[in-house]
Amino acid sequence: MTSLFLSHASEDHELASRLRQLLQDNGLVVWMDRYEARAGDALKPLIEEQIANAEALLLLVSMDALASDWVRREINHGKACEKRIVPVRLPKIQPNHVALLLGEDVVSPELNPDHLEPIVNQILGALGKAPLLGNDDTAAPAEVPVSELELGFREPKLTLAEGKTNLTARATVTWKPPEGEPVYGRSFDYLAPIGKIEIDELRWYLERYYIWPAGLSKQRAQRLEDQLPFWGQSLMKAMLDRDESRKAHTAWENSGGDRRISVNVENLGSPPQFGKSRGPSRGGGASPGKGQRPLPGLPPRRRGEPQPRRQALPGGRPSPTSRANG
Repeated sequence: MTSLFLSHASEDHELASRLRQLLQDNGLVVWMDRYEARAGDALKPLIEEQIANAEALLLLVSMDALASDWVRREINHGKACEKRIVPVRLPKIQPNHVALLLGEDVVSPELNPDHLEPIVNQILGALGKAPLLGNDDTAAPAEVPVSELELGFREPKLTLAEGKTNLTARATVTWKPPEGEPVYGRSFDYLAPIGKIEIDELRWYLERYYIWPAGLSKQRAQRLEDQLPFWGQSLMKAMLDRDESRKAHTAWENSGGDRRISVNVENLGSPPQFGKSRGPSRGGGASPGKGQRPLPGLPPRRRGEPQPRRQALPGGRPSPTSRANG
């Protein structure tokens, strides 16, 4: 009989318990400290013993697990015992988060907390076991027609006005019904009600927080998460509470059934010059590629010109801007 050690953060205990019960209902033996450990047991040697006796270590990856010392100890002991580690990740956790925790890239299916059944067969498949579920719960659900309101942004950029940096763009609201032709709103100039400070905070949250989701970083993330509903409401109000958007927005609100809102951002780089050639520049050098801009203070390198050689400055430090002669 397949036995697993379920490693999880204490904050995820309720979800881990439901997953454990479902796995045990399908013939697996799953060890969790909350259920098997008794009062007076020395927890560290008991956990190490159970990991050593298990066939594999099932890892429930969440933001709390990324910050948990206990989870890291269990992973390290599992590796020391040469156990197979099977990670499953919660929504919003990306594969690179799992790689950060395990120190290597591994396949990590996403777990849906509201629909746990499909994960059982995926766990068994990772262990090389035959599926235990009688029905095909891993099959994709039937597609449900969705009425979509698309918020479209073109040529977004940061602008400085009255000493404040704001995000601006050309915007259009479009209703896309499940059937029939879309309803387009009129294009307008959009001024986001959040500025550079909020944008920088969002960038940190999305790109950097997962690297160290603990301590002061966790407190900072919590403050930001508390602000997200207010930012979202103000962004939506600035987008939809206007004449240009009203026709598409009203049609979407009256459509009934399943509805969703999507965001489409276009032309993150310089917008193309329609009807004009995008060939070499006047000086004979190649134009910068998409998303590329010459560094300020440096002349563009001409086509065929060798890469600059770094020369030493006094003290042995190389000069980043010097060019080799001839």
